[in-house]
Amino acid sequence: MRIEPMGAADLAGAAALVAGHELFARYGLTPSGLAARLYAALVNGDGLLVARLAGVAAPAGFVWFLERGTFYHSGYVRLLVVGRGYTGLGIGSRLMDAAEAHIFRAAPDVFLLVNTENHGAQRFYEARGYRRVGRLDGYAAPGLDEYVYRKRRPVGFSAPDVVPEHRPAR
Repeated sequence: MRIEPMGAADLAGAAALVAGHELFARYGLTPSGLAARLYAALVNGDGLLVARLAGVAAPAGFVWFLERGTFYHSGYVRLLVVGRGYTGLGIGSRLMDAAEAHIFRAAPDVFLLVNTENHGAQRFYEARGYRRVGRLDGYAAPGLDEYVYRKRRPVGFSAPDVVPEHRPAR
C-alpha cells in the first residue's frame, strides 16, 4: 500500500468511494458532488491523500484535511473514506497517520466530527487517541448530530521522515 497526494486523475475514483454508503447519502453527498468539492479542495491546496493498493488503479481510500482548519489554530480532518471492499486492511490508519503527521507539524491538535450513530468510526478514532469533547446537534444537516473529537500533538512528536507531500492550504 502507498499513501500519496491526490491528483486530478484521482478525483472521480476517490469520489466514487461514497456511492452506496447510506450515511453519506443522508448528508446529501453524492459521487458527483464530492468530486466537485474535491476538485475545489485540490485547487485550494487542501491536504488530500489517497491510498493505493498494488495492481489497483483507483484509490482504495482517501483523507481530506486542513492543517489550520479549526479557528486557524488546529488541524481539521474533513473526511476519511475507505472503499467498502477495503475495510480492515489498515488503510484508514495509514491515511490518518499521514494526515496527522502533516497537521502536527503545523498545529498543536486535530479536530474532526463523527456522526453520533457511526459507532465504528467512534471506536476507530478513540483507539487512535481522539477524545470526544463536544456535540453539535443538526450542525452538518438537520437531524444529523455530530460528536466533536480532539487529539493533541503527542509529547515529543517527531514526524516520520517519509510523509507524502501536498500543497499546504493557503
